[in-house]
Amino acid sequence: MKNIDYNYLCTVIGKLSGIPLRLYKDAQQLIYHSLVHLPKDPMNLYKKEIFDIKTHIGYFITPYFNYYGIVNSTPYKIVIG
Repeated sequence: MKNIDYNYLCTVIGKLSGIPLRLYKDAQQLIYHSLVHLPKDPMNLYKKEIFDIKTHIGYFITPYFNYYGIVNSTPYKIVIG
């Protein structure tokens, strides 16, 4: 099986979509890619709920209609949104 270059994958998806993207390995953030700089990442308010999603592909919608897509590939987790 080929090795996946997660850094390249996340950077390309982030640049093409213009949507913030995060890569975690065992709950440790490895990559954060965003076209705009925010003082604090709004996803951190819902990190527990997002990390509770264990399906391979999932999503989370906040009460303020922020949408997060989640891709789980043990031990990695990609959060888009």
